[in-house]
Amino acid sequence: MTVAIVGAGIAGLVAGDVLSRAGVPTVIFEAASQPGGRLATRRIGNDGADSGAQFFTVRDPRFQALVDEWLRKDLVFCWSNGFSDGRSAPFDGYPRYAARQGMGALAERLASSLDVQLAQRVSEIAPDGDRWRIHLVDGHVTAATGVLLTPPLPEALPLVATAIPPAIWRRLAAIRYRRTLSAIVAVEASVLPHPGAVQRPSARLAFVADNQRKGLATSPLLTIHASPDWSDALWPLADDAVLGKLIDEARPYFRGRSGASVLDRWAFALPETVLPERFVAVGSLIFAGDAFAGPRVEGAVLSGIAAGERLASLLPSSGA
Repeated sequence: MTVAIVGAGIAGLVAGDVLSRAGVPTVIFEAASQPGGRLATRRIGNDGADSGAQFFTVRDPRFQALVDEWLRKDLVFCWSNGFSDGRSAPFDGYPRYAARQGMGALAERLASSLDVQLAQRVSEIAPDGDRWRIHLVDGHVTAATGVLLTPPLPEALPLVATAIPPAIWRRLAAIRYRRTLSAIVAVEASVLPHPGAVQRPSARLAFVADNQRKGLATSPLLTIHASPDWSDALWPLADDAVLGKLIDEARPYFRGRSGASVLDRWAFALPETVLPERFVAVGSLIFAGDAFAGPRVEGAVLSGIAAGERLASLLPSSGA
């Protein structure tokens, strides 16, 4: 093995694709049972609902080229050019793209051509001469000549506690993240305005969307995101109590009694600050993700591309 990537979120997946195209052998270790990270789609019966990332926008030409490829393959579509705040018409701006079968399905498609090892949690990464030892929770140990860490920094840093200079550690450890509580609720009828979502960043509910209007569900199925501030306030409560408060706050957007509901807690939903570079490297050990040069989906993608290209330039391909 040449490169080990920790995390099969969007940054890790696009980095894996870059390395694969360059002929560099790569394996991705993912602690969860499915790829995607915050590209997550919940199943409620036969229906789907995006729980984490709801959409993404494009500013950078490199990301646009990748999105154009996804559009040609019908993996994503333009959902709208903006969302209403519940009081006025939708803002007309950059296209808001969503995934055809849900954000989780997009991640699964990207992972399908890569060596992604699911339910494999890394416990430690240690230098070993010019290589790295990758320790898994199950006791397995493997080696790599390059490592890419893409989890949120509070989860990534403890894995390499003895391997990075103190100045770099302090810089990365200073990044803070905001939390998001996400409820998925089946309702009898949605009254959300076109295109089926409301975005109010300064309100208690930052985003409410109807997954039926996104084409993911056969009946109204809402995703309700609490704002970071309200998520912090509600975080200590039990799940049932949080669900009750989110549903009550969302009542202006639906009719009838709510049905099935689930809650997800995203502890590292959004970096509060971001570093100016696309990645931080300590030799062949690289940190990347949405905390580098721009948060959200686009920032994570561009970080993953840049990190993959750096590792590809450092390491020989399988054909060398």
